[in-house]
Amino acid sequence: MKYFNKAKRLNSSNSFNSLGLIILNGDFPHIKKNKEKARKYFEKSIELGNVYGFNNLGKIEEENKNYKKALEYYMMAADKGESWAANKVGEFLRRGIGTKKDEKKAYMYYSISSESSQLTLCRYSILNLVKYYYEEGNLEANIEKDISKSISLLEEIENELYEALVELFIIYYKLYISDKENIYYYNKMMEYKNKCENRKEYNKKYKNEIESRLKNIKNKIDKINLP
Repeated sequence: MKYFNKAKRLNSSNSFNSLGLIILNGDFPHIKKNKEKARKYFEKSIELGNVYGFNNLGKIEEENKNYKKALEYYMMAADKGESWAANKVGEFLRRGIGTKKDEKKAYMYYSISSESSQLTLCRYSILNLVKYYYEEGNLEANIEKDISKSISLLEEIENELYEALVELFIIYYKLYISDKENIYYYNKMMEYKNKCENRKEYNKKYKNEIESRLKNIKNKIDKINLP
């Protein structure tokens, strides 16, 4: 707190944002939570050019279920190229939270997020681009199905994002059950199955979710193959 307050007196935007988070969460024993005081610190950080202050104000509004206002704050950060915020805007637009659903605009914001530098990149935007656009295609956004691109993008983030491993396993499973003579698909499917099960994130919740998705895919394929 001593150094944050020194930085605050020097008008450091990061210090105002960090102090806002400390006051919002009550992280230190001698500091009480104070949402309104935290809000003022975030507003000051924005005034000094800190883009993350928008994100934190957005989180406060989202927690208060004021989704329209939350989206406004997230969009302010996203329009400055902030990756996490751009992904968040994509989610709100795709799902119609605080606004009308807009798949095309959601795709645009996911893309903005995915084009950030590795240092600030929100990798979930890449996962979302694959799951909701490239893996199956998206008519509303005028995006064609592109399995090769899906695989390539997921491979870029598989070490950092467990969900990317799961998605790669699902993709190769679908390819394999559509062409069971293809040994390459089988080997890749098994490779990613093992990777999923051997990662520390693997738990009962993920196991059930994966099994449910595999069952749904198989049922869909079986219906297609019925005479």
